[in-house]
Amino acid sequence: MTQAKSYYVYALIDPRDDSTFYIGKGKGNRMNTHVNNAKKGKIDNVEKYRRIVAIQKAGHTVVVKKVHEGLTEEEAYRKERELIRSHKHSGITNISGGIVTNKERQYQQAVDLLSRLLPFKEWLNTLDKDRDKHIFDFAVAQCGGMYELWESFKGRLTHLVEQHADVKAR
Repeated sequence: MTQAKSYYVYALIDPRDDSTFYIGKGKGNRMNTHVNNAKKGKIDNVEKYRRIVAIQKAGHTVVVKKVHEGLTEEEAYRKERELIRSHKHSGITNISGGIVTNKERQYQQAVDLLSRLLPFKEWLNTLDKDRDKHIFDFAVAQCGGMYELWESFKGRLTHLVEQHADVKAR
């Protein structure tokens, strides 16, 4: 099943100095909602709102420009993140660095979980099972028996990470 290529990435530009102050992704009329919301007094991002209002008070109109179009949602998220990163030191008002897709989030969560579990197993292996028996037993009990399931779980998680390596969050 092919994804619809109805998404785009857009920029809000201050006409007073031609600077980009916001990068977004959307489809349909999304790119115009920021200016429309500011006119209605709706604030979702204070800095962006202030910039739009200042432009309007100075007698100008915010320039809303599509930077990339004809994208899938995943492509649009990726392009949005890249543009936000490339503009992050130029005064953009984006609160976040762009959203990741569900597939990218799942990949990152798997990598994160694997990185947390590996140090746990390494720590357990440093314990002297006789001398530190109470610590060992407590750690295993607190993990709900995860130590016994470790090898199976690690194998499945490693397979998942390798299977989705092409989806690395950027």
